[in-house]
Parts: sequence; structure tokens; C-alpha cells
Amino acid sequence: MKNWFDGRSLEEDLKDNLEGLSIEDNLKSLTEPRQQCNFVGLMNQGATCYLNSLIQAMFMTPELRSAIFKLPLYDKTINSPSPWLPDGQKREILSALQELFVSLQALNLKAYTTENLTNSFHWTNKEVHDQHDVQELNRVLYDTIDRTLADSEYSEFISNLYKGVFVNEIQCFKCQGVFQINEDFYDIVLQVKGNKDIKASLDSLQTPDMLSGDNQYFCENCKEKCDAMRCTRIKQLPPILTFSLNRITFDAKKMQRVKVTDNFEFPLELDLSAFVEKEKKYELFAVIIHYGAGSSIGHYHAYIRDVLKTGNWIDPKKTNKTNEIAKSESSASDGFKSYSTRKRARKNLKRKGKQYPQKQKEETQQEGPKTNIDFDFEEFPYGCENKELLQDWYDFNDSFIYPIYSGKLLKQFGGAKETAYMLVYRDATLNQNLTIPDIPEYWVNSLDLLLKPLIKEKIPDEPSAVKPNETGTVQNELIKLYIHLTLTGFPDQCESIDEVSVPGEMTLLQLKEHIFQLPKIYQENSCPENLRIRDRTEYFWFGKIYREDDKSLEDLGITDGSNLAIQVLAEPESFNQGFMQFYVSEWIIDLKQKGPPIEGFFDGSTPNIDKLYLWIIATLKNDWNIKDMTIALYKSALFEWELIKDTRKKKDRGSLIEYKGTRKSKGIQNLRKSPYFLKEGDYLVVKYDPENSLDDDDFLKLLNWETKAPIKDNSDIKNTEHRSEKSIKIAEF
Repeated sequence: MKNWFDGRSLEEDLKDNLEGLSIEDNLKSLTEPRQQCNFVGLMNQGATCYLNSLIQAMFMTPELRSAIFKLPLYDKTINSPSPWLPDGQKREILSALQELFVSLQALNLKAYTTENLTNSFHWTNKEVHDQHDVQELNRVLYDTIDRTLADSEYSEFISNLYKGVFVNEIQCFKCQGVFQINEDFYDIVLQVKGNKDIKASLDSLQTPDMLSGDNQYFCENCKEKCDAMRCTRIKQLPPILTFSLNRITFDAKKMQRVKVTDNFEFPLELDLSAFVEKEKKYELFAVIIHYGAGSSIGHYHAYIRDVLKTGNWIDPKKTNKTNEIAKSESSASDGFKSYSTRKRARKNLKRKGKQYPQKQKEETQQEGPKTNIDFDFEEFPYGCENKELLQDWYDFNDSFIYPIYSGKLLKQFGGAKETAYMLVYRDATLNQNLTIPDIPEYWVNSLDLLLKPLIKEKIPDEPSAVKPNETGTVQNELIKLYIHLTLTGFPDQCESIDEVSVPGEMTLLQLKEHIFQLPKIYQENSCPENLRIRDRTEYFWFGKIYREDDKSLEDLGITDGSNLAIQVLAEPESFNQGFMQFYVSEWIIDLKQKGPPIEGFFDGSTPNIDKLYLWIIATLKNDWNIKDMTIALYKSALFEWELIKDTRKKKDRGSLIEYKGTRKSKGIQNLRKSPYFLKEGDYLVVKYDPENSLDDDDFLKLLNWETKAPIKDNSDIKNTEHRSEKSIKIAEF
């Protein structure tokens, strides 16, 4: 049997190993096959994108994958654990990691789950919805594996690949004595602020510090405090070198951690010979990317180079990949199948301020970056000796993986939205005679055990839910939906309760009937029509409400992997075409906090600022003058607030009440368009300040200080605290 899926059907590859499983009956119920790129994605359990990105970078490292496969965790089958490692969490972690790597290499699936791995960490459902810093996970995970293998013949597996050594030196100026302490590292932290690129940051790292005055060094030889010089040098570099870019700093003015978006360049080829006094050249292998305002909020994905060349790199310029690219970047969860859905996708992308990916014209490659050129469909513009480094790049984004041009790396140098957060380089000598690692024989004989839970999961609860389409052929394509119950009707309290697999042809009403039977949703005195179903975005916020009960999930744009927030209303919701649901709170100046959020529906047909003023006054039931109002809009994708700036003179406010708008209207004349992009589910806070006791800038600072992520509301609604920069715990030994 081959241990890398090579394009043959699952039946051809596994039929000799699937005992007790009917291929003909159950193949249709499996999750979708591998994507065209020939890789398997990883499902996001809630906020595990940071874990997925790191795991994919680990798996795509042939040396690490081979090392994990060599661990003798079982004898002939996975039902017979080997005596090499006793039962306990150490075995659980290694077994789950080995199983995950086997699944990514051998199974014909679109995406696999990390549940067994997170279960081995003893994480609860809450912990998989707490996003952490991927840099911290990198250190903790490798340290855990290293300690797990300690005192065994495999104890050097991790250190031989990833562990480097710093030497910290202190020289006393009085006795001239030099004191050295070695320090192991799994990654090198590079300061982004004030440094142009990797080498500049490494120079800064090795710049000596003077220890004098109150900061004198206590010299053991001199038995007193003395002036001294301290410096850090790189003593040994590992074969696989990881750089963690320090993009999170503390802003003393805002009194909060903020993201550094400065430009920081990194090359495909990196010569570090000058730092270790011997020839040491590296080649870029992976870039883990962060989108959002802080390391523990936002979204992670990874650009990874396929050094084994096992993928199927299809030129995005020559194939119709725009839908797949757009859906991944906007966190849609499956391919857009109908014309109306594709049209809606383009419209939504424009509304969010994103340009729909378009084919770019060929440009002549030059040394150095070309100005005014979008490099999405170009090669990396800096020259490199090894031209293979320009090829075989893929974007690993949870369940979705698609080929990219190396030129896209340029966008990750810096920017307000997303930037490179971790860089992984390989020693240039490693990329010779690479082979696909062999799967352990006991897994080859047990692959059916990986598939059975997936098959069971994909069988519909009610066969009648699968109906023939207009042509009479049966459509049995199921989509998995992640169901969350909102306890208060506000995004701060949303509990993940279940996953359901249903046909894409199911109507919204049928989905409501299906979901209504879930134990945590069912209410004796209610009915399915009372359910409000809406998007739950990747930023843990609410999106559009789905109201058209007679439409299919496919036509509504509800696709595989969608996260849906469910609210049980007192009565069925009436549908008003063009109306948008918002939340609005009053800013209480004396208390320096928001009041309770109130839900309302705003006529979004011509949404200008004056109509929004009047709607807020009516919703909050206040007798206010619109001349003294200031509105702040919560930008859930960035976890921060921005002012809807009304720069008109106060006497001119109200002039837009009768304004109907035009197709080109934007700004305060049409809040749906640039730069505010008002949309359903948005949260507004209004300051009414006729005395001018709090200027607008301070109002915004107070909001952003109070709001950590996704919100921190000071009303009588139970608060959800900020995802703190707490340590990741994945082992209890």
C-alpha cells in the first residue's frame, strides 16, 4: 500500500484494509475528498486556527514527520500498545500527534480534525474556543514533546532539529573576568520596531549593554558591584530555525497591548554565516501569518513551501480559483455553487472593503520589488540563487488549502490587516535527497479506525432529508454546521453546543426543525419557527440573520463548516426587506462605561448618518439633539472601535434626513459603503455630550481601553473577559 495519497480513489487505496466496512454503501457518506492541491486541511474547532497553522508547518517538515512516525507506540496494531511508553498523558500526546500526521498523509479527506490532539492536552470545550499566541504554542509544544521523549533513545529527536544555543556573556570591567551562561532556544525572538529586516534585528539582539549606575553587575570575583558589559551571542543554530517576530508591544498612552504593523523584510535565502563564524545558509520554508489587532485575537493561517513536492500546484492565473480564494479569505466554508451565491459573494467582499481577486498581467521579473504592482500572481521579486524556492507555495488556512505565488509573501512584510508572525527556515543542506516518510506498519493496518467515526458522523439522522433534485438524481452531499446557542441575544454569551451534518438542499425551515430537537435548544412551549439563525463570524461576532425559510441552505450561502448562532425568540420573527439588526448602547459619561446594549432594526435602504441619529434616539428613547451626538462603530474584525466622523457644522446636521442617496454615495451619506461598511449585527455606542465634557478622541480611547476582545460590556449582561495573554497548558507532567 502507498503511504501518500497519489490521486487514486479511496476504495483503491484502502479496500484491502477496511474490514467490516461497506465501501459501496458508505463512500458517499465520507467527507469530501482531498482538495485539488492534494493536501488535507484541518478543521477549526472554534479558535484553533493558531494550532492548525503550527501543526501543518510541523507535518510539512519531512524530518519531523519521519521522527514522529519512528516512535514505536504500538506493536502490530493500534489495539496493542507497546511497552516502550507507559499509559498516561505522554503516550496520549504522542499517539494523537502520530495519528494526526498519519491522517494528513494517508487519508483521502478534505479536512481532518485535531480533536484527539486537543483531548490529549486535556483541553475542555472552552479551551478550544480560547485563542492563544502561536509563538507561545510553538515553544510549549516542542518543549512538551522534548520532555515526553526524555530518558529514551529518542530523546534527541526535537533538539537535533529545532534547538539552538545562545551564550550570554558578562565581562567585568574591574577584573576583566568573562562569565558565560548557555541558554537553549526553540525560536529566536526578533524585534520588529526599529529594524528593517532579520539581519538588522539580529545585530540589535547582539548589541552589548552597559551595566552601570543602579544597574551594576555583582562580580563574584571582585565580591562587589562593578561596571560591566553584557551581550548575547548565537553559539549554535539548529537545522530548522524559527524566528518569532515581536509584533506585540505595550502602548503606554493607550495602556494596552497593540500590534506593530511596521514593514519587516525577510528573504527566501538567508546567510547567517557572520553570526556563527562558519558557513550557515538557510532557505525560507514557512510563514505563519496573523490577521487582527492582537496575538490572542484575530486569525492565523500559514504559507508553506512543499519541499517534498507531493502537492498539485495549479497555477491560480490559469485556473478559475477566484471563488476558492475569496471564500477562504472571507471565511466562507465551502465552494460557491450557484450563480446567485457567487454574485452575493462578490458583493459581500466589496462591502467588507476587500477587492475580489482578479487575474494579474504578467510582468518582467526584476531584482527588488516593483512599485505599483500587485504580487499576488507574481514570483517573489527579490533575487535568489535557488530558483526552486520560488515554487510550490501553498496557503494553509484551516480546512482550505490552495496554491499561491511566492510574490504573496511580500504582503506579509507589514500592514494593518495581516503580517508575518513566525518565520521558519531550513538549513539549505537539508533539501537534498528528501523522501516521503514511511507510515508505521501498525497504522497501515488500522486506517479503517480513522475513517469509521467520520463515516458515522456523515450519515443523516433522517434518510428522508436526502431528496432527489429536479433531474431525479439523488443529491447526498452533506455539509457540517457548527451550532452555537446565544444565551442573551448578544455576542458576549455564545455557547458551542453541537455539530450537525445536513444536506445542502435542505431549506432553512427544515434546518430550524432539525436544530430545534437539540436538547439544549428544545423548549416545550416554543416551536422551530421561533428560532433566529445567523452567522457567527471567525471573530466571534454576529453576522447576517437568515430569514427566508423557504430557501435552501445552498442558496442562502450556508456551506460546509459554517458557524451558526441560534437564538430562541418569544415568537416568529417578521421579515422586513432592507432592515438591518443592530445593537446600540449609550455611553454614560459620568461612569465612563457603556450602558446595556439594546437591539433594534434600522431601515438600511438609504442608511445615512442623520437617519441613524434619529433611529438611535428612538431606540434609546431619549430626547436628544442630534447636534450633540457622536457615534462609535465596533469593528469586530479588528477588535476595536472607530468613530463615524460627522465633520459637518452642527447647524448642518439633519440635512440628510430626506436624502435618498445615489449609487455613488458613500461616507456619512451611505454608511453601507466606504469607509464604514455598516452591516447587520453591528454594535454602536453613542455619546451625547452637549457640555463638551469628553472630546471625541478621549471617547474613542476609553472605548478601546474598555473593549478587549471580542467585547467587554459593563451592563447587566454577564461579561466575557478579555482573552488574556495567559500561558498555554498542554501537559500535566
